[in-house]
Amino acid sequence: MAEQIPYGVATSLINKIASLAFREIGRIYGVMDDLEKLKATLESIKLVLSDAELKQGQDATVAHWIKRFKQVLYDADDLLDDVFIKDLRRKRMSQMLESLKKDAGGDSLEALQQKLREELNGQNYMLVLDDVWNEDHSKWSDLRTHLMCGGQGSKLLVTTRSTLVSKAMGIDEPYVLRGLTDEQSWTLLKNLTFGEDSSRMRSELQTIGKEIAKKCKGVPLAIKIIGGFLRISVEEIDQWSSLLHGDIWRLCEEENSIMPVLNLSYRNLRPELRQCFAYCCLYPKDSVIGKDECIQLWMAQGYLASLTGTQSMEDVGNNYVKILLMRSFFQDALMDENGHIRFLKMHDLMHDLATSVAGNDCYLHTEGKGIVGRPMHVAFETSTICSLDVLDVCKLRTIIHCNIARNLAGKLSFMKKLKCLRALNLSFNSMTQLPKSIDKVKHLRYLDLSYSLKLRSLPESIGNLVCLQTLKLKGCKSLVSLPESIGNLGCLQTLNLTFCESLVSLPESVGNLNYLHTLILTFCNKLVFPTKIITKLINLKELDIEGCKAFEDGMPVGLGKLLSLQSLSSFVVGNNKKDTSGKLNELKELVDLRGKLTIRNLGLVKDAASESNETNMRSKKHIQDLSLLWGIRCSDSSEYEIRKSESLVLLDNLCPHQNLRSLHLEGFPGVRFSDWLISLINVVRIFLWDLPNCKHLPPLERLPCLRVLKVDHMGSLEWMDYYENIGDVFFPSLEELVINYCNNLRGWQKNANETQNHLSLPPFPRLSYLRIDNCPKLTCMPSFPHLVELELGGGNSVKLMLETCMVKHDSSFISPLSHLKHLWLREVTGIEAMAVDWMKNLTSLQSLDLSRSSAIQILSRHLQYLPSQLQELKISFNDDKLDLWKHTQGRDPPHALSSLQTIIFSRCRDMKALPEQIGNLQSLRVLEIRYCPKLESLDEADRCLTNIHTLRICGCPILKRKYDPDSGEDRAKIAHIPNISIYGD
Repeated sequence: MAEQIPYGVATSLINKIASLAFREIGRIYGVMDDLEKLKATLESIKLVLSDAELKQGQDATVAHWIKRFKQVLYDADDLLDDVFIKDLRRKRMSQMLESLKKDAGGDSLEALQQKLREELNGQNYMLVLDDVWNEDHSKWSDLRTHLMCGGQGSKLLVTTRSTLVSKAMGIDEPYVLRGLTDEQSWTLLKNLTFGEDSSRMRSELQTIGKEIAKKCKGVPLAIKIIGGFLRISVEEIDQWSSLLHGDIWRLCEEENSIMPVLNLSYRNLRPELRQCFAYCCLYPKDSVIGKDECIQLWMAQGYLASLTGTQSMEDVGNNYVKILLMRSFFQDALMDENGHIRFLKMHDLMHDLATSVAGNDCYLHTEGKGIVGRPMHVAFETSTICSLDVLDVCKLRTIIHCNIARNLAGKLSFMKKLKCLRALNLSFNSMTQLPKSIDKVKHLRYLDLSYSLKLRSLPESIGNLVCLQTLKLKGCKSLVSLPESIGNLGCLQTLNLTFCESLVSLPESVGNLNYLHTLILTFCNKLVFPTKIITKLINLKELDIEGCKAFEDGMPVGLGKLLSLQSLSSFVVGNNKKDTSGKLNELKELVDLRGKLTIRNLGLVKDAASESNETNMRSKKHIQDLSLLWGIRCSDSSEYEIRKSESLVLLDNLCPHQNLRSLHLEGFPGVRFSDWLISLINVVRIFLWDLPNCKHLPPLERLPCLRVLKVDHMGSLEWMDYYENIGDVFFPSLEELVINYCNNLRGWQKNANETQNHLSLPPFPRLSYLRIDNCPKLTCMPSFPHLVELELGGGNSVKLMLETCMVKHDSSFISPLSHLKHLWLREVTGIEAMAVDWMKNLTSLQSLDLSRSSAIQILSRHLQYLPSQLQELKISFNDDKLDLWKHTQGRDPPHALSSLQTIIFSRCRDMKALPEQIGNLQSLRVLEIRYCPKLESLDEADRCLTNIHTLRICGCPILKRKYDPDSGEDRAKIAHIPNISIYGD
């Protein structure tokens, strides 16, 4: 098996020798010339490493040289680490002499099965099991049992590369995928190589490209990989021709595999990237890979080095991730709301490739798998732990402790032997304390103890891990304190204390962590410490303090000196009674802030003009999500009036850059908005909440990218738009609109007569979701011909909405509400106005929710006119009984209920018996009854109970007594139902 070239380690060694720290060591010990010679030797060897990696398969001498050189290289890395550690300890001793003057657990199988049943819940589902290899018929039978609780018509799609799997499933004639046609293959390859612009493609390339596409045999992954390879040589005919006539196609035929194609793409990577990719074989197949964790592990191994010396290791790692994603070595990237990569996955074949090229260096332990060679990096996939005794622990550089492997906790005595270890993951462990011998793992750079729920403290000896770069303590809920020696971790870059709920203090020595880039204190709700410490962390890039008690009274004075800060979760305005907290102008120089920023307690700003004038928000072009929260109002009415009068000045001064994509404004006491709101040409989401004095909104319909608008608790709002001429542009991108608790809202646009009709307003061109709740005076709305989901509640008039719904514009051939799938009516008025014509338009309705509404009358009066077939019905009423449909229509359910899957009765407080007609609903699969205290039995449903998969009862004391699993007299009547949940409250 080919040896993996430690190219990244060689680069790291060269950079280490050239660093200022080692030059100082060289001067102290008089070995400057020796260090320069070693650096020159390494640079010479590095030049031939890439060529050696490719030739080792043909030349045994080269392979033997690589094996020997690799060991020498790792030994040299360890030696230089030792020198560095000893020098750091020497410096620390000198400084001391001078100064002398957050239940592990995972879900049980039974709990997971119960969750699965609750999730499926009689719903129609389509479950896709991709690349399955299970050939055990009994396991398929067990799975089928748990899936039977779904709705009628549910589907299971299984993909596999083994015909034995289909036989184990009992499938006689599986669908055999034949791959893409030659034409489809060429279209895909062309798009991947040239993008949308294929006009620059020369005819010679087209001829060669079609032949290459044919050789891919219709396999999309092969085409994807080849496309990534050709993308970087779109004008080089020789490269295309060499690929077409190369040996990889013969190898593909001989091996009956596309692995040679994948190998070609791998060999085309830079050497640094190859090693990073190979290392990822330590992640189990199909697992979700955290991007930040992956980069931190690469960094711990010395794989990341800036070619120019100007990039940080995190930036280099992020660039590597993007390249590997672009080249299809990674896939399925999950982004956050600001477009940053959070998680990734690897295709199974790519995982096979990574495992192959990593050779014996990496070992992922799975049940029944034996060890080959002497791996340096090991990961445990299952709870069945491979004994560490069979590993050469002295050579291990990585231990990744996957999936709560409990037995490893008892192996902590091995700490003293882990002389070369760089990365150690002991997350989800049951230990109460970390062994003092942890400092024997002196080369350690990455330590993850997350979710060790019983861990109460760390030993002082942890301060001797002077090479440590990443320390994760997320979810260590019993952790009370950190040792003072934490300040000795001079190389620490990331400290994650998320959800350390018992942590009460931080040692002042944290301020000594000069290289700390990331400090996460999220939801440390008992943590109190002098926040002035933070201002000493001059290289800090990310500070997350959401829910951290220490910052409740404001930010530290001097925060604005942290010029490297890029991510600040919150800026909290203090009351400044003693001038102990920083003012808003601390934000002035933080021009590199990006992502999301929340500014809290703006209502405490006393001198708006002077405090906010220099926030310099307009220059912060990387901030994409901004929340401006005024907080609790002043109890002193005169002071409140002063703050209210200054609020517009404050809002004006907080004008963000035009790149902003999301704005949340809460508690603003002003009467009108700042003009900058309508200049946010890139904003996608706007959320306006609790603005008590605002009477109208600015012309938001002009914002070209706005997709979501939420207006909530604006008691003085009378008109959505104060301007008489709306213009030609009207919410071109708006998809979601929510208006809640605007008690005085009268209409959309104010005019001279304060009257308006629906036809005078343009329609929403893209609106798909609309919710209006507790807006009783609302009389006019623009129409919404493309609506998919509509929610009305809290005193709103159905008449208004019906008139709006029935508006049909000349330019539209779409029937009003013909796209509506979900309708929710709660405590609405004017229900008698619901017309037959209106019901006939609901051709796509799937779900109808009439909870806490007299709208149940619709069922008996107009249900026969509903053209669609409902899947779910939720109802609430106040009488003691109900007819689901008129008896004159016959015993069989009307068309609208003939395919009903789910019915929910909620808060029918006087109902004594279920509707008689429910027994005729033979398609019913889920029956749910909530808070119906007088309901005596399920007898009326006897005829349909045989088909029901799920029965839920909550807050029904009589039913609970009758159907109790232990003592219920009628329990036998429902015993055949697979999923039963009965709760008292």
